Amino acid sequence: TGESVGGPVTITANETDGDVSETVNVTVEVGEVAAISAGNETTTAGEEGSVNVTAQDSEGNAVDNFTADVANRDSLSLDSTTVSTTDGTATFTFTENDAGEFVPRFELNGTSSINTTSTVTVETAPAANVSADNVTVTANDTADSQQFTVNVTDSNNNPVDGEVVNVTADSDGLTGLAVGDNATTVDGIATFSFNENTTGNFGVEVALESD
Repeated sequence: TGESVGGPVTITANETDGDVSETVNVTVEVGEVAAISAGNETTTAGEEGSVNVTAQDSEGNAVDNFTADVANRDSLSLDSTTVSTTDGTATFTFTENDAGEFVPRFELNGTSSINTTSTVTVETAPAANVSADNVTVTANDTADSQQFTVNVTDSNNNPVDGEVVNVTADSDGLTGLAVGDNATTVDGIATFSFNENTTGNFGVEVALESD
């Protein structure tokens, strides 16, 4: 009783005046799909990732033959909406350019009550772009009263957090601006302060620390 899927079982019968034995091969087959499960995935924006969905019967035994559907993508760029398998794993591939967390939901084909979710974390790719808008401010010699910002993104335009941006040159001598570095916030923005009370145009060069 309580037997999981396994191999042959040997049954032996004995008589009082001699030993008599017989081997009976008992096959315990897997039941119907009672549950499905999906692994979590962490990948990088712009790179291929995958979510593996598996199925189990009511005793927790793996079911090889089944079909899984995507019930809700949660905006994840999955390549397929239905995957059938004969080896126990339905693999849903994706290539997602947007960084963030996605929770797609999958269900057994034809049975929406048998479902599961996966947590997919897409991390930003390495910093690839640096940009800064020109600014116009009013002359003011109060310390840190004026600012400009620098935006850092990866190759898919996702903001990059914690990237160090250097002021590499300030040839025009913008007052109060330190030639040095500053780290980006979660929005991919590094902020630099200055206080200039002389009117005119000033040029400042910025670059990533690794450049």
